[in-house]
Amino acid sequence: AWGGGLWFRLPCIICMNWHGQSYIIFLKRHMCKRKIFAAVASAVSEVTEIPETDILSKCRREEVVDARFILVYLCIRQGLYPSQIAECLGQTQHNVHKMMRSADRKLRKSQLRSFTDITADKLGLTL
Repeated sequence: AWGGGLWFRLPCIICMNWHGQSYIIFLKRHMCKRKIFAAVASAVSEVTEIPETDILSKCRREEVVDARFILVYLCIRQGLYPSQIAECLGQTQHNVHKMMRSADRKLRKSQLRSFTDITADKLGLTL
């Protein structure tokens, strides 16, 4: 038992290992960029039910592109720079900037907004 209070106010992700045991990853400002990226990618994959390998691939299916957008959007919200996100995604900075320019238009799609909100809640972020 965590006892409530501060524990639940910290941004975190609850994950499960291969043995069915759950554990918590706390997202901290000083966390390594790759760890933050991996935690966000895991949460996006879980919420959208799209494998991380597909999200990180060059696949152009609409649902994969939307999941990739959510990943980029939430990483920006976590304080990662577009250059760091591009490096982790294997994309160019130009592509990351292009995704962010289309953020308002993309977030008008109700299902995409819903997935983004659910993933942000899972990460303990407020949008």
